[in-house]
Amino acid sequence: MINIDRRRKDIIRTINMNPTNITITNIKKTEIDGAFEETETEIKCVVRIFNEKTAEKQISSEKQGTFSSIRTYGMLVSDDVVLDVNSRDSLEFECIYGRMKIVNVYPQIVKGELCGYQCSLERID
Repeated sequence: MINIDRRRKDIIRTINMNPTNITITNIKKTEIDGAFEETETEIKCVVRIFNEKTAEKQISSEKQGTFSSIRTYGMLVSDDVVLDVNSRDSLEFECIYGRMKIVNVYPQIVKGELCGYQCSLERID
């Protein structure tokens, strides 16, 4: 069975194989007097961005029209960064693949302790 230190070292070793320096912009919306106010914070980190094996195609219909997006990128982040994705807040960053948005965050937990994150990314045009 894998232990906590081993999993953390595996995540860091995998990131170091192909590291990418990014600055994540966290756009947090807080409700003040019945309206939302946006505040931006920046998180600098070293991550690994990779192609996912299966592409997830999503079709959205909104007032502006219908568009489709394909999620083909994933990201691995170490445990020294705190990532939180919810329906109000937005995590976005620029990288060599273009502008990305973090859609899903999957914590990598071993024996109740956080070892890192695996994320699904969506390319923003």
